[in-house]
Amino acid sequence: MPETILKKEKILFLWILIFLGFAAGSIKGYLSFVQEQSAMGYFLIMPSLAAAVLLIILIKKPEAYKESLYAIAAIIFILQILHFYYGMNGAFSVLFPLYPVVYFFLFGLTGVYWSGGLLAAYTTAFFLNGSSESVPLFNVSAALITVSVLFALHAIEIKRRTHIISFFSETDPLTSLLNRGAFLPILENEIKRLKRNPEIHSLSASIIEINDFEKINSKFGQTAGDKIIAELSGLIKDWLRIEDTMARWSGSEFIILFRETDLEHAKHVIEKLYEKIDRHRFEFVNHLTCSFGIAAFHKEEQRNDFLNRVEKALDKAKQNTHTSNVAVD
Repeated sequence: MPETILKKEKILFLWILIFLGFAAGSIKGYLSFVQEQSAMGYFLIMPSLAAAVLLIILIKKPEAYKESLYAIAAIIFILQILHFYYGMNGAFSVLFPLYPVVYFFLFGLTGVYWSGGLLAAYTTAFFLNGSSESVPLFNVSAALITVSVLFALHAIEIKRRTHIISFFSETDPLTSLLNRGAFLPILENEIKRLKRNPEIHSLSASIIEINDFEKINSKFGQTAGDKIIAELSGLIKDWLRIEDTMARWSGSEFIILFRETDLEHAKHVIEKLYEKIDRHRFEFVNHLTCSFGIAAFHKEEQRNDFLNRVEKALDKAKQNTHTSNVAVD
């Protein structure tokens, strides 16, 4: 059973659709009974009343939504048998557009294929029997349109879920920054662009690390440490240009990629950022110190060589752990 059907809101929406479909069928069945004295109208009135009762129960008792699936399946199974018996041109044909929706909620995309196959089989059988005039083309057309809409909705849902999965696979959940895995391909592409385009002459990067972060965690707890990381990341991100790319590099480290920026300019930006962090008052610790390593890319080197030099510059800056330091390589 697909995950999509286990949502209370969707089940409630489905039951409303079923109730409306049964209500329409009841009206048609009642008119059939009044005009033709056909007892078949009762078959539609009874499931409509049952659907109304179950809908009220579901609204009053939402935790029963899973059990309602079995009721849906039972009602639809009975109606399918009645359709086989009475054919498509009876009062039951008014429920045809409802079937694809029900099957989709019960069985996912497989249910849509199933309902589409049944519709095609019904229609083909009646045409082959020479009874094309008795086929309620309006109801069949509405059902086929429903099938098409469900396929479109399914495609939209798949695209949405793919986007969400991609977002969470590339994003650090604490800071909403890019994670290390998402940052590295961006850096690689920028390096290729710099080597390929003679008009681009510079590319710089900086790694920022919170000083004595382990002591902060030990003293205030991990929750406080997480809040400090999130607060610092927001402070840095707001300071950067749109064209700069920031990512969470490791536990207490961030990395910034400065596009088309030479070492002096990158150093100037980082020094200004250092002053901003130094003036900022953080929750729990009030004053926070960081170390900054900066390096500019050399066209003859590879990505890992460049990152190693940025790390080396950070190590230089960390030699004095009591103040925020900036070091270049």
